[in-house]
Amino acid sequence: QSQFNADSIELTNLVRSVYEWHETKYRSKGFPFKVNSPSDSIFTGIDWDAYNKDFEVYKKTNFFSKEFLLRYHTIALTIDSSVRQARIEWRNINDGIPVWDTEADDWCSCQDNPDNYWKLITLSDFKYNNDVVTFNWTWDKKNRVEPYPFKYEMKAKKEDGTWKISCRC
Repeated sequence: QSQFNADSIELTNLVRSVYEWHETKYRSKGFPFKVNSPSDSIFTGIDWDAYNKDFEVYKKTNFFSKEFLLRYHTIALTIDSSVRQARIEWRNINDGIPVWDTEADDWCSCQDNPDNYWKLITLSDFKYNNDVVTFNWTWDKKNRVEPYPFKYEMKAKKEDGTWKISCRC
């Protein structure tokens, strides 16, 4: 029980820190698209220079597991390949939201959230399997935008004695 309490506190601090970092210290562009010139509206794939800069920042935070970073890179490769294979009419950045993007925040899958929501995050439904734990997070009911009773599933892995985010599932 005491280890569970210690883990839940560490995991809560980790999740809150990740979202505070994302909202206040480093707003990445997610998977940035490359265009051939600033005046061009046709994107050609992932902007690997911008992506690699973000990726290095993610690695240095110590928030994310090796598994998370590998998955994030695999997603970038898949998006890049998909964009390169798509017909040009699907790759015009001026035509609204590309099929490879959403209007939702990639980090919380939300469009609306309370101010400083990371301070309100609570974790529940912990399921442990050796050095991996899955759980849900939400912000408290008082600040929840109803009737949307959201819960976001996450997974963390213990690496070198420290919990790290391995999946925002």
